Amino acid sequence: MKYYNQNAPIDWGDLTGVVCGDYEQPTQRPPDFIGIGAQKSATTWLWTQLQRSPSVAMPPIKELHYFDRHLSASPFPSADALLRLSDRTWINQICDTLRHTVESDDKLRIRQLMHYYFSDWNDAWYRELFGLTPPNKITGEITPRYAICDDKGIQRMASIAPYAKLIFCIRNPIDRFWSQCLMKYRLGTLAPGAPAAMAFFNTLNGKPRGHYSETLLRFSKWFDPKQILIVFYDAIARYPQQTLNEIHDFLGIPRHEYQDSCKLLVNNATNDEDISNELRARVAASYRHELHCLHHTFGGHTSSWLETTPQPNIFSEETGTPPCTLRLKEQHLVSFDRLLQPRRERKKNKFKLFCLSMQRSGTTSTGDWLESHGLIRTGSPTSTRLGWSRSWFDGELDLIFDNEEFKDAEILEDDPWWFPAMYALLAKRFPESRFILLDREPDAWFDSLCRHSGGQNPGWSDIHAKVYNREQELKEIEREAIEAAQHVSQTSPNLLSIVHHRKHYTDIYRNHTAEILKYFSAAPTRLFYGKLADTKTFPSMMKFLGLKQDPYVEIPHSNKRTAAMEKQFGDAVKQLKPS
Repeated sequence: MKYYNQNAPIDWGDLTGVVCGDYEQPTQRPPDFIGIGAQKSATTWLWTQLQRSPSVAMPPIKELHYFDRHLSASPFPSADALLRLSDRTWINQICDTLRHTVESDDKLRIRQLMHYYFSDWNDAWYRELFGLTPPNKITGEITPRYAICDDKGIQRMASIAPYAKLIFCIRNPIDRFWSQCLMKYRLGTLAPGAPAAMAFFNTLNGKPRGHYSETLLRFSKWFDPKQILIVFYDAIARYPQQTLNEIHDFLGIPRHEYQDSCKLLVNNATNDEDISNELRARVAASYRHELHCLHHTFGGHTSSWLETTPQPNIFSEETGTPPCTLRLKEQHLVSFDRLLQPRRERKKNKFKLFCLSMQRSGTTSTGDWLESHGLIRTGSPTSTRLGWSRSWFDGELDLIFDNEEFKDAEILEDDPWWFPAMYALLAKRFPESRFILLDREPDAWFDSLCRHSGGQNPGWSDIHAKVYNREQELKEIEREAIEAAQHVSQTSPNLLSIVHHRKHYTDIYRNHTAEILKYFSAAPTRLFYGKLADTKTFPSMMKFLGLKQDPYVEIPHSNKRTAAMEKQFGDAVKQLKPS
């Protein structure tokens, strides 16, 4: 059968005959290996090369996404075949895939695709996909998102394939994330700019994909470390054939000579756009502790990921070429566990650190600084995603305090911690907690606030009005809009002009600082107070917390104003009239 027109209908009767003419119930066979990630770390390259090996047979679908379906933000089709077949998009995908496959008259591949598309997705279905592969070859699958599976998903994987060998490709997590951003830019699923990238970074599909040590610790609960192979992206790029040789040895199959065709070309993200210095600094701060863990545990390629001065020469004649792969050992897990011990101690001691500094007073810099030194951080992207400021506005603070991300966090900065009277509530509810308050010259703070928000209130107008005592003005704006037959909601952003209210805002700023200093005067060991402009502030913060300062971490100056912000602010001032 030939289908030269992609819009031509498929003869389903003929196609079914290909499958069912000599149909036999597939045997159930667990996969011999599973690639668990990481995304944008040459997993497509690995899948392509293993497909070409005469010793390997894999299902025709690269990413089966069977063990990660229950995770949040998982936009996968239903496991119920009938529900999937009622979806026009799914039907179109089936037609597109089968149309090209039928041309080749590859009956085995057609049977595999029919089983994949038209069966309920359950444990038997999963094992039968591999049962359809030739028994004289090893079989497996690669789904990069498995790297962020929780214990539930990994336990299920181990129950289905307890002896499967796991392959984990890892890459400098900063570069991995940026490659992920470039992919999403090309697909049109991520808005440009650092704020959108950081908002995405602070989701399940962002930052956790680069926490390789946590991934390995989770999988090692259910799989023997000897079953796990770590493959370094750097080695794939430099020595693809040698890397494949080591992977074949791990899988217990004869080596295959791939020649030049195994060079890293498939799905390799190109640097068609460099990551901005601002975004790189923010992401690097988040991964600093992880990079230390990898460097001290694995060395080799991971040592070059740690941004230090000078950079280590991992290809020196003295050390030799680092290995392309690494078989996980118990000693690696012991190292990870030891390096993560301080976090467990802090959690045991109910450590919580709240940044009470008002917006535009070094909140992001505080988060970047402390996260670079190993503290688990939640900031503005997390608060926005989870609606914590709205919960404060609605008087539902338990929605925040009961959240798992809040419970795990060690340093909490930005909204809503600096909101009115929050410091007293937090101090009483979390008696073991400590606080940071950074201060700056009030007029400089006000100018920064105006420039970063274009002269209007940043964020939701009703929340801003409540924080800054402008609720009556907001009601008047809403009333005037109703009279003018305009639809305006108090929850809309940027309704209030702020540039002509300097004294109002700077008075609130001064009072905020004075109130907190007075409140904690009776408990000075709970509050660190510093001037944002003082170069000694951030090092002193480390002494206050009893943390060792990393000499390679520069004092951050995050969220600096840009030329675009200046222009937006200038344009806004020209259009605004005093109110």
